[in-house]
Amino acid sequence: LLILPIIILMNVFNGVVNDFALLEVINTEKGLIESIKHVLPKLKQDWGEFGIYLIIRLLVNTLVGIASFSAIMILTVLYLLIFGVFTIALGAINSVLAAIPVVIGILAWLATSWYVSVPFNTYKYSYFVELYNGFID
Repeated sequence: LLILPIIILMNVFNGVVNDFALLEVINTEKGLIESIKHVLPKLKQDWGEFGIYLIIRLLVNTLVGIASFSAIMILTVLYLLIFGVFTIALGAINSVLAAIPVVIGILAWLATSWYVSVPFNTYKYSYFVELYNGFID
């Protein structure tokens, strides 16, 4: 419970750097420190909007995280069923053979999970870029 304020401050700092300062670096070709110094007065000036942005950021991250987690869990159950059957079948023949579908299943699951998470992360980033453009203009 004592670490909660630190977590909140780190998330606010992460939002300022990732969603504002880095985009400022890209748009103006300034350094990171200069961009943070340039963005902070704008955020302080519109602190109410920035507070709403933080709440929206929390909601979007939570909802997209739940959707991504749900998709990956469906994928996990599907892979467990498919590769589990092969593992049991090959394990009945020889226990060493059971390792083959386990390794293939883990590798396939990792690759597919990363592939499935890309659209969710892309959506979040493009959404925050749109927020940045509206906020800075």
